[in-house]
Amino acid sequence: MNSSDFLSLAADDARSLLRAAETAWERPVRQCPGWNAADLVGHIGQVLEWIGSIAESRARVSRSSQHAVPESNLELPSWYRINLERTLDSLGAAAPESESWTLSRIGDHRIGWWNRRLAVEVAIHRWDLEDAAACEGAPPPHRLNSDVATAGVEEFMVEFLPKLVSQQEDEGLRGAILLDSTDGSRSWIHLDDRASVSSDSMGVTTIRASSSDILLWLTNRIPWKTLEVTGPTKVLEHWVQLRR
Repeated sequence: MNSSDFLSLAADDARSLLRAAETAWERPVRQCPGWNAADLVGHIGQVLEWIGSIAESRARVSRSSQHAVPESNLELPSWYRINLERTLDSLGAAAPESESWTLSRIGDHRIGWWNRRLAVEVAIHRWDLEDAAACEGAPPPHRLNSDVATAGVEEFMVEFLPKLVSQQEDEGLRGAILLDSTDGSRSWIHLDDRASVSSDSMGVTTIRASSSDILLWLTNRIPWKTLEVTGPTKVLEHWVQLRR
């Protein structure tokens, strides 16, 4: 996918996220313990403002410098939409390959990095809010867009997983996991050396699912028992230890 595609999908999910939240501001979000729908919208609104500030300045911006979330839920939607449109405009006006400060662990300092990061972030949290509504009788949440989810799996493996694994001392987090996406991609996680690599391994645990479900499992949104799994399951039982 190119950067403009990521931005378009981010816009769609960000708006769907708000619509899901507006049905019940006080609804708890089980994937974000202690937060309700309003809290999550406030969080995403500040993330949008923060990314917008980076897109405009191309420099590192403190998260704490962003405006406070409105105290009234009545003011949340307009505040959120203002931040969303500002960020979409700022990212959309930038040449994707141009230089910017990013959070990249591997040194990807292109402004287009933020387009992917935003698309993945709002897709997952849109799912969170639709899942919260489904717990109260609404339809199940829509899957993540396949291309966004595939990009999210790659991002998780490259940008986040190595640090998460290096911080763990849980002996259950050992072995190799093959993520076999029904959308056509394959990824390896090799935990014995506390790193993510491409590898072959005896006794491998294989997860076969859509890229959407794989990313939702990687980020502890859905349990592994809902996926097609072959091989040892011990490592999957301990995966919940990896949280960021």
